[in-house]
Amino acid sequence: MHSPRWRRATRAAALAASLACGALYAQTVNLKPGKYELVSTSQVTLPPAMVKGLPPGYLERLQKPRTRQQCIADTDLAKLSKQLSEERNDASCRMTAHTVTGKEVKFVMQCQRATSHFEGTFSSDSFKAVINSKTDQGQTIRSSMTGRRVGDCAK
Repeated sequence: MHSPRWRRATRAAALAASLACGALYAQTVNLKPGKYELVSTSQVTLPPAMVKGLPPGYLERLQKPRTRQQCIADTDLAKLSKQLSEERNDASCRMTAHTVTGKEVKFVMQCQRATSHFEGTFSSDSFKAVINSKTDQGQTIRSSMTGRRVGDCAK
């Protein structure tokens, strides 16, 4: 169905996106801990040859908005901040063009098979982020995530 190289490239883009989401939490020292409603969407563009190999409706399902709730605790913020400041296990990835100004965070994550550009804005109880990724196979992925605090975490 999918070539191993396609799966590796997709995983690389997903890794960059997940690292970017970690930066989302870690860089927002003013983000108030609590229960957040997260809404994420993805727009994926694949070369025509890859699209032909996908099951019917796969891209449509992948691009459907997803909503979930997640507890973000002080310890989560501290742990992610520490992880981002340490060396990566994946030596092919490095963060470049990293800027934090006021309520905005921007950076580029360059990996062997994908490059992702992250831009996020934050307040004490909400955030919005966009991640644009491109793989070495010509795939582009635009992921966006919004989060808003909906209350305290259950004890």
